[in-house]
Amino acid sequence: MDGKGEEEKMSQEEILKEIKEIVEKVPKGNIFINLYLNTNHRDLNQNVKDNAFIRKSFQKIAKSLPKHGETRENYTKFRENFWREFENLPASDRGVFIMGFDSDIKKFELKIPVETRLIFAKHPYISYLEEVALKHPDVNILLIDSKKAKFFDYTLGEIIFRNEIQSDVPGRIKRGGWSQMKWERHVEDHILWHFKTATSKMKKIYNYYNKNDWVIFGHHDLTENFLNLLPKSLKEKVIGTDELYIRSNVNLIEEKTNDFLNRKVKHSEEVDAKNLITTAKKHKKAVLGLKEMLKALNKKEVGMLIVSEDFKAEGYLCSLCDSYEMQIPCSCGSRAVKEIHLDEVIIEKALEDEGVVEFTNSEDLKREGGIGAFLRFMA
Repeated sequence: MDGKGEEEKMSQEEILKEIKEIVEKVPKGNIFINLYLNTNHRDLNQNVKDNAFIRKSFQKIAKSLPKHGETRENYTKFRENFWREFENLPASDRGVFIMGFDSDIKKFELKIPVETRLIFAKHPYISYLEEVALKHPDVNILLIDSKKAKFFDYTLGEIIFRNEIQSDVPGRIKRGGWSQMKWERHVEDHILWHFKTATSKMKKIYNYYNKNDWVIFGHHDLTENFLNLLPKSLKEKVIGTDELYIRSNVNLIEEKTNDFLNRKVKHSEEVDAKNLITTAKKHKKAVLGLKEMLKALNKKEVGMLIVSEDFKAEGYLCSLCDSYEMQIPCSCGSRAVKEIHLDEVIIEKALEDEGVVEFTNSEDLKREGGIGAFLRFMA
């Protein structure tokens, strides 16, 4: 497993680029386990949940593999290496693993939030990572008070300091010879000028560097006054404000920004299962339940198989037409069948047909039979 020191030198953009390069270089036909680990570091029970989920999923993978041969041997070595590393993994060291049975385990620490998912395929599976990145578009951050303004970029969950403005704003204590009211007005004029300077910098970033949205932090009353001064084109780009002091460190700004953006991120594993259920019930390119899934599997239509970690089923393999069935006789009329563990061979068959297998602990899918699939095409 890669050393953490090297990862800390890489930006999130560089990590995503390296992952894509790995995908392009790996030989076809190898078997990969693609594991995304929940990045919510504050959930103290997450490690226990992940451990149980991964063990159950690995058991299903093991049952779907040949009992002997090179693939089984590679898997056994891989599993031992993985658990040795995983059990010593700090709770904060979350992210994505790309793991080939006969290659090194590659680990990348992510700052964008991911849900725990385990995908079994003949290639590294990064579609989910790309989906999550799209849900966390780059944003600009402004941290402002009455004298200073700090500008940051937020890219894939990472905060990068860009610029700082400091204006000469006098204090609130009046000078000799000035009335309190006149002095207050004098201070307010300087603050207004400071706000205009910060607005000018925002316009420059927006017009010349990027068209990203903005998050603004500062004292509540101050940020409200600042927003009222923004031109409509910029005000429409502000997706939220929160209270932070100008001396707040980058980690706190990053945490607040992540918390704000995370509200828009749904649990993808549940979303996949719910999308499957909704799509299947609309009679579109998905099937739900063992009976319909077997029909699709026999026609080699399964693109992505989604199976509950606890799913089990017995059935038959027809000796005449090689189709998988739930009962005798086969749909072809033959009674020459062999009893099999469907939950094991389904995974193997989906991989053989270049499909992708995702394991889930979705309660919604369990209520619908524990299995379903998105289809490549319809008959």
